[in-house]
Amino acid sequence: MPGLARAHLNLGNVMLACGQPKSALEAYHVALALDPDYPAAHYNMGNANARLRNPRAAMACYLRALSLKPDFTDAHVALGNAQEDLQLLGQAEASYRSALQLQPGYTQVYSNLGFVLSGQKKWAEALGAFRQAASQHYAPASAQVCYCASQLCEWRSRIVEEKTVADMIMRGVADISPFTALSMDSIQDNAAVLQRLAARRFAEDRLAPSSVLVQANQKRLATDARLRIGYLSADFHDHATMHLLRGVLAEHDNNKFAIHGYSYGRTSDYATEEARRTCESFSDLKDLSDLEAASAIAGDEVDILVDLKGFTQGARVEISALRPAPLLVNWLGYPGTLGHPQLADYIIGDPVVTPLAAAADFSETLALMPNCYQPNDRAKVIGGNPGRLAAGLPEHGFVFCSFNQSFKFNPGTFDVWCRLMREIPASVLWLLSQTDAVTANLRSEAEARGVEGSRLIFAPRLGLADHLGRLQLADLALDTFPYNSHTTASDALWVGVPLVTLMGRTFASRVGASLLNAAGVPECAVQSWDDYFSLAKCLAWDSSSLRSIRQKLVENRLSCHLFDTVGFTRDLERLYLAMWEQHQRGIREIVVLQKEKLT
Repeated sequence: MPGLARAHLNLGNVMLACGQPKSALEAYHVALALDPDYPAAHYNMGNANARLRNPRAAMACYLRALSLKPDFTDAHVALGNAQEDLQLLGQAEASYRSALQLQPGYTQVYSNLGFVLSGQKKWAEALGAFRQAASQHYAPASAQVCYCASQLCEWRSRIVEEKTVADMIMRGVADISPFTALSMDSIQDNAAVLQRLAARRFAEDRLAPSSVLVQANQKRLATDARLRIGYLSADFHDHATMHLLRGVLAEHDNNKFAIHGYSYGRTSDYATEEARRTCESFSDLKDLSDLEAASAIAGDEVDILVDLKGFTQGARVEISALRPAPLLVNWLGYPGTLGHPQLADYIIGDPVVTPLAAAADFSETLALMPNCYQPNDRAKVIGGNPGRLAAGLPEHGFVFCSFNQSFKFNPGTFDVWCRLMREIPASVLWLLSQTDAVTANLRSEAEARGVEGSRLIFAPRLGLADHLGRLQLADLALDTFPYNSHTTASDALWVGVPLVTLMGRTFASRVGASLLNAAGVPECAVQSWDDYFSLAKCLAWDSSSLRSIRQKLVENRLSCHLFDTVGFTRDLERLYLAMWEQHQRGIREIVVLQKEKLT
């Protein structure tokens, strides 16, 4: 019966289930040639296009299916997925809401809706959607409840919510975002174990079957003697990762290294063009399937592929899971282990963030930079100092600051910050502008701790140069815990603002100490909250001590390890060569680079 459209549809479904979306498309085309108004065929053709990373074609298929069958719930959901992939978040929200009108108990759609609401920073609505999904025992939503509540600084149920997620991780529940575990402050005694377990289980769900692994070049075939380094990320745009990495891309020794950029992000701007200019080749992978993207990387005979995203928002670890290069490296974007050896062979750290004693906390082999794992661009411009009044600050009084995202704040950290403001008259806490709900929650939390809400000053978002210019007005930066400041910390140190940090037991909770060590002021990293409070209070009262540290930061800015972009890049290249030399010998051992002179 060659004219049976349903048989061709089912054949396509089987091909899609077997990982053959192109063959599936052919079957769906036949089905639609036989029956052009077949809603299921249009819908499944959309699914095949989605699998092929062609969301625009998928969206057209879903819209056609819905024009034929407006109550097709799964088509509304799939349409929302395609729109979300294209960053059409408002449209995706509408599609998910349409699905929920048709099927109010559709648990996973509440979770999908939560993600697109989060993407629009509608944190309160997102929290409601995730709580609805979590109430129906949808495990992945529980982690997002923690994350959204953290973004809102809604802390009433924090301990219970974190315990729920920690219990799920310990039980091996799949699809709990490891990123959430980085900022859970109530589980610090067991944080490293939980982070590795969460990463392992999350990774296992995303590993490609061994039968379809890309056959990466294990022995160099290229005539080019240079080592080929690939950087894989969605963040080659005006983003914290590029603010840090741009100097390294510009300073790589092109006589010894061929640098390839691989971008799957949907945002493109001046920073994207800068990366395109500084990399020897720059490929846009966003519309390729995971297999096609991995095959393109393998086709370039990249020797070392560096994943700059890990498990951060918008990551596609499925590309790395296909092993498109002989060596995979986890670096910079995600401050923790990826949990599975198929995703990365090495993690780049340093003696502070990844001490040798913590090697068991990582699925990757440690590769230690001699000074600091974090790169910095010494060419970044500091804008003009606008003056306190123009920046919205009181003309007199001590200015504490923390320009971190709100999910890094928590009750324990805020307790100490408010205690400092109570002890230091006329002091203020300068934070990055948040939504009205976050602002209201933080001011309420401050007042509950005996601090007037008006002493929290919220700064509008600015371009990097202008932000660095106004940042000079701060007296002292206060680090977050257990997820430390990263780019925000190096920004403060770059403009001469001291930072007080608390060291923990995980990568994310030791970043501040690493940066301070490389900046030449290790005395600002402490081991307890009592010491954190005492040091911050001392610096706020003792203007001479504070001025001395500020002067040291300013005078050593271009000579300290933290901002030695050229020296960092040479060290990074030595690290790559050491990894590659081990690979050629068929071994993999911890790499510890020795310090060399500053350039």
